[in-house]
Amino acid sequence: MANAHYHNIPTEAIDEINTLVPQGAELKSIAFTNDGGFAIIVGKNGYSTNNIPSEALNILSTLHKQESTINSIAFTPDGEWVIVYNGYGAYWSDNLPEDVKNEILRLNQLQLNINIIAFTRSGGWVIINDDNGFNTKNIPSELLDRIVTLNKECKTINSIAFTNDEGWVLLHSGNSYSYIGIPQEAVDAIMKDLISGFNYANIAITPSNGWVLLNNRDPFLVMQLQQAEIYGMQMRIIDTGRQTQSLINSYIGY
Repeated sequence: MANAHYHNIPTEAIDEINTLVPQGAELKSIAFTNDGGFAIIVGKNGYSTNNIPSEALNILSTLHKQESTINSIAFTPDGEWVIVYNGYGAYWSDNLPEDVKNEILRLNQLQLNINIIAFTRSGGWVIINDDNGFNTKNIPSELLDRIVTLNKECKTINSIAFTNDEGWVLLHSGNSYSYIGIPQEAVDAIMKDLISGFNYANIAITPSNGWVLLNNRDPFLVMQLQQAEIYGMQMRIIDTGRQTQSLINSYIGY
């Protein structure tokens, strides 16, 4: 079961999320353009978009018809875009930065899945691949340090997003996260889902610092939480019973 939290995002995106979530759709990722457009990747190769470049929309349509897996889509602040499919395949707009293209081509030749592509507002970028590798340019030093640490610990990085003033948030395996300078409401949403049995799937931030947190419920984690709650109730019942018996004993002279 999917779940989503959001704040200050386009109304069209809210409407689409509120349509998809009750259907039990797997919301893999969402990305925003600089002028209020968005693209949501759903399940293997579904998508929902509004006001994105026509070339990107055509590629999504083609991949869907081909039954290719659509992994992700990302937009740069100046309107360029890249779509990752079938793990390490990619299409991109003509003016995508050359160093980003070169890194994508390198990973494609090595057949390494591209898990994350994210762009900063100031022209930096980060690409994470599935051999726990990464390549970056002009990202905040604290984020780079965190990526290096997680790489050494063999932790999987699930999502990275940037605010418009160089804040950042990183979600990684173990339902853990790191952040600097993101809206407090987003932090609260992350914490809420952490204790509610949801796996972090994706977080995205708009150019105006609106945000969306997408999650998919982990049945095993939910079962553990339910068992813990049942155990807690049992212990409270036992404790109440002991208190009652103690009170009875005091009345009959024990």
